[in-house]
Amino acid sequence: MIKFSIKGETYSIEKIRVRDLYVIKEKQWFEGTASAAGIISHLSGCPEEDIRGLKPYQFIPLWQEVQKLFEVKEDNPLHTEIKIGDKHYGLLHMDEITVGELADAEIIMHSPNADYKTHELLAILYRPVTGYWGKTYVIEEYDSKKAKDRADEFLDMDLDVMRGATAFFLSFAEHCTKVIVDSLKLEMKKNPEKVNQLSQTLLELLEAGRTSSTSARTRILSDLTQQLDSMLEQHSTILPEKETKQEG
Repeated sequence: MIKFSIKGETYSIEKIRVRDLYVIKEKQWFEGTASAAGIISHLSGCPEEDIRGLKPYQFIPLWQEVQKLFEVKEDNPLHTEIKIGDKHYGLLHMDEITVGELADAEIIMHSPNADYKTHELLAILYRPVTGYWGKTYVIEEYDSKKAKDRADEFLDMDLDVMRGATAFFLSFAEHCTKVIVDSLKLEMKKNPEKVNQLSQTLLELLEAGRTSSTSARTRILSDLTQQLDSMLEQHSTILPEKETKQEG
């Protein structure tokens, strides 16, 4: 947690949430000191004009601490069980994933405003834990309507948890699509007389989907966070290596 004081008021920043990424993206806070002040203001609730009034020796160490919250960890963990508020969720077991879940996830990833729908994807990946079978958790069966209804809860998911879950799932989805495409090609090669327009169309769509899935992956995981990382790196180059003590 980051705590700082300005004009006798104490402010804090606990974590970066999915909803915070949407705001930063929408306001295009990606470069410049003014943008850094805007990010700190949004995350802490401190008036932006008060942050702008800080001296460099006060602002620099504060911004360096905020930067650390956005850093991408080398080995981002995959959280299979999480708590959001008082609700307990478990990541779906990938060996039990259904066509419906994959289809709904694809629709979200390929939508024009996918940047702002990561929480909807997370609502598909995580479902309420209903109990345990030995040491393995059991989750509620998939229901697309219920997933949509609870999607807003995932706006409060921590950035690191989001990164781990979406990276894992998108890699899994790409692998599944590759297996299906390779299987279709093999079947069509073995039995060319059975190839019909439906099979050909399905293969074309899946192959196009592999390309668009890569694009979607870039949109969801990279477009937003890479812009943030670029901004943070830019600011890092102008910051002194040694922090000075911040004064309120």
